[in-house]
Amino acid sequence: MHSILGMVVYLKRILGLSSVFVFLLAGNLHAEWLSLFRTLPYLQITGQDSMTVCFFTANPAVAWVEWKEDKPDAEAKTSYQVLYGLRQTGTSFKIPLDNLKPGQSYRYRVYAKEIKDSGTYRIAFGDTQQSDEYTFTAIDPQAAKETNVVIFNDLHDNFSTFEKLWQQVDNRNPDFILMNGDIINDPSSEDQIIRALELYAKTFAHRIPMLYVRGNHETRGTAARQFPSYLALPDDRFYFAFTANRVRFIALDGGEDKPDDNQEYSGLVDFDTYRAAQESWFKEEMKTDAFVTASLRVAFCHIPFFPNDGWHGNYDLRTRFNPLFNAGKVDILFSGHTHEYGIYPAQNQGKHDYPIVVGGGPRTEIATVTFLKIKDGNMEVRQLNTEGKTVGTLNVKSK
Repeated sequence: MHSILGMVVYLKRILGLSSVFVFLLAGNLHAEWLSLFRTLPYLQITGQDSMTVCFFTANPAVAWVEWKEDKPDAEAKTSYQVLYGLRQTGTSFKIPLDNLKPGQSYRYRVYAKEIKDSGTYRIAFGDTQQSDEYTFTAIDPQAAKETNVVIFNDLHDNFSTFEKLWQQVDNRNPDFILMNGDIINDPSSEDQIIRALELYAKTFAHRIPMLYVRGNHETRGTAARQFPSYLALPDDRFYFAFTANRVRFIALDGGEDKPDDNQEYSGLVDFDTYRAAQESWFKEEMKTDAFVTASLRVAFCHIPFFPNDGWHGNYDLRTRFNPLFNAGKVDILFSGHTHEYGIYPAQNQGKHDYPIVVGGGPRTEIATVTFLKIKDGNMEVRQLNTEGKTVGTLNVKSK
């Protein structure tokens, strides 16, 4: 397969096909050409110097990644997913690439070999298949001249909304993309989860790393408890922190918006305890050199602390984290959840000393995509709607 995506993009231009149809066509062609691969790889930032390559195969297999620095005569490396000394097999893979150099570009391919039959001392393999070659760039905690980030939220599996929003992003080449919750709506099956991840993998995540912040609707559905297994998360959890371009990025998992004893949850959740654990974690994060010396401190949480009232999750987050954000001089919070986009300026004197940016969605007429441009310790925020119109801007200067 030289360039299946290139061919279908050509068909899109000539025949006027929609992007979603093109992605589905690409998937069918890709599956036919490389029958073992169910999805393209999707990249996830899992540490300050690591990236994880995730993908699915159609049948049980052993898989690996060959990768190298994007420069002449670079030495190729091979990485597997290894657990307790065993190279993992199956249909879902998360293969870490470690000890990356800050700001360095890399090339990689995914390989897989189907397991046709297996016994205690003998395994019969099929032919080895390989993907196209892709590239990515490792995050740079310090020296980047400019860092660009794109934020999606509240897509709720509305792929036509994503298609229109992606038209505003395409060709801008962000450094990473952050999915700020309720991207997948009430996951009820593996097929539903893979369908969404497959689309994002084809669109951008095979070359642009994706970070996932869970929303309340990703805690619902019969597959919600399996959902984290399809992602590679920093420290294996939905709350984390990392640094890029001297900016400290902090992600919180807001959990559900209703009380734990709400009948909707059938007595099967404990988000108050979970948020309390995150509060303790964030108090320690505030003491780190990475947090203290950052030029900006940028936070993400699907459920906003303000301005809406009356929801338990919103109130619990506000009570626990707003005083800490004020004391720690967090510069801005990005949220979603309300489905109504807006930029809420800082309200000093102890309310919230930082602005809050809320993205809209999932209907096309209210959906937004948010762009961050970080340079010289300052950040420009711009919200666009599905028609490409700017509906909100904000400039945040380093304190």
